[in-house]
Amino acid sequence: MKYSFCLFAFILLFSFRPYAQDTAYIQPAALGVHVFVNDFIQTDKSAATGIALNYLHGVTPRTDVNATVGGSFPASTFSHRQDGEKHLLLEADASIREKLFRGKRPFNPFLAAGLGVARYAVYYGAFLPAG
Repeated sequence: MKYSFCLFAFILLFSFRPYAQDTAYIQPAALGVHVFVNDFIQTDKSAATGIALNYLHGVTPRTDVNATVGGSFPASTFSHRQDGEKHLLLEADASIREKLFRGKRPFNPFLAAGLGVARYAVYYGAFLPAG
């Protein structure tokens, strides 16, 4: 009896293949649609809803490239200038994401850094998305 129990335990322990995280996993290309709200500090407290398209592509198991283009129609982005017309506020950015862990994980913190440009009426701006 003791021999058959040891044999059964040995077969049970060593017959299953171990499962581990896949460290060679690279994020596949993904396209996303986002809805956002631009809320500028003004006296009338107006907020403008916008829409954005996002493209994410994995380069290595820890590095991803991200590009976003978004637009909205706020009443004005300046507190001192309100002409009543709504112009397109167009924003575009490209960034790199560096993940803490390799492979596919349920929780994987990351750092992101990039460069973005914005256009509103005749005004242009630049911003640095980081986090």
